[in-house]
Amino acid sequence: MTLNEIREQEIQQSIFEKIDDFRSFRFNAGAGSGKTYALIETLKYASIHKILAKKSPQKIACVTYTNVAVNEIKGRLGNSDLVHVSTIHERIWDVIKRSQPELLKCHKEKIEETLEHIEQDLQNSPKSKFFNDLSENDQRTLVEFAFENKDIYYKVKNLNAARFEDAYNQNSSDEVQTLLQRCINRNVVKFKYVLSLLYKKNSLEKCLNRIEEGKEKRVTYDSKTNSDRLHYMKFSHDTLLEYALKLVKNYKTLCRVIIDTYPYFFVDEYQDTSENVVKLLKYIHEYSVQNDRNWMVGYFGDTAQNIYEDGVGEGISDLHGELFDINKEFNRRSHEQIIDVVNKIRDDLIVQEAIYEDKNHGSVSFFIIIQKTKLKQQNNFFRFIVMSSKERLTSITIVHAKLIALY
Repeated sequence: MTLNEIREQEIQQSIFEKIDDFRSFRFNAGAGSGKTYALIETLKYASIHKILAKKSPQKIACVTYTNVAVNEIKGRLGNSDLVHVSTIHERIWDVIKRSQPELLKCHKEKIEETLEHIEQDLQNSPKSKFFNDLSENDQRTLVEFAFENKDIYYKVKNLNAARFEDAYNQNSSDEVQTLLQRCINRNVVKFKYVLSLLYKKNSLEKCLNRIEEGKEKRVTYDSKTNSDRLHYMKFSHDTLLEYALKLVKNYKTLCRVIIDTYPYFFVDEYQDTSENVVKLLKYIHEYSVQNDRNWMVGYFGDTAQNIYEDGVGEGISDLHGELFDINKEFNRRSHEQIIDVVNKIRDDLIVQEAIYEDKNHGSVSFFIIIQKTKLKQQNNFFRFIVMSSKERLTSITIVHAKLIALY
């Protein structure tokens, strides 16, 4: 075993020590460092030495961003009833879905906030100005007609101005036709916008009444859409995280449930995790410390590999600063020549080195392809890759390659 491999084992051992002491940490590892391997070893250690050995009914949570990553972790970890591997949203929903009275309250508050925003848009948005300029009588006439012919709107809302207006004229009196012409001719997009706000407001108000009357008993997370459907008692990804954060802050019982169920909580690819997830875990972390409860979170990732714009990235240091940093600077995959280039590009504390001494036979070449159109540039780029393959080049490593149209 080489000196570097011994040092690598010491880094892994430092993770185990944090688990032993319930010390929350952030594991930073660059591309090619064996980050997923470190995560798998961590899950095995926690499950064998902390759960199985103590015959504890508790479980280990491991969350990541995509189903692809979930399947990779499960495949490498093997079957385990002790480790619950899932997407972030799936695990959070599983934890909070039983708190229906509290969720209903969150949902009611969300509807009330949305109604306030709609009312502000109706009063202040430039798109609503034509509506506010109408007399009270004309506003009332337009609203009554709109709701009497709501089905027409959803059938023709994507048509152009002329066809849209014609569909309405066929079902209106001469007086209403004159009013419609005034409104639609000003701007059909603004007219549709106001109608959509009025319909949404009406649906939410009806839903709010059902909640207040006790007719709605349950709210659910819809994992198949990115849009809330609040009036159907369904919400989407971002709202799930919003509700979960509000619940752990306002209901201490839920904090205790999470701590007792998952004393070890690991986050894969933390750089792509939403800020609300980090805030939620930080709050649980603080609660565990203040109440002397055994709980820890371990973040695994690399801020230089931030893919999604809404990911926390380097901001995790500001959101969850009470973490012990563990850096792994070895690269198991690439040769020194490639690692040197990566180190020049990175602008953080991770300065990689090859773990094996014989990794000194790589090469890096830079090519510039400039065309006036993005399409030509892309075609030439891929043509270059194909030609290089035919010339039997063993590998082409492209560091931060971007297809950029200069004109």
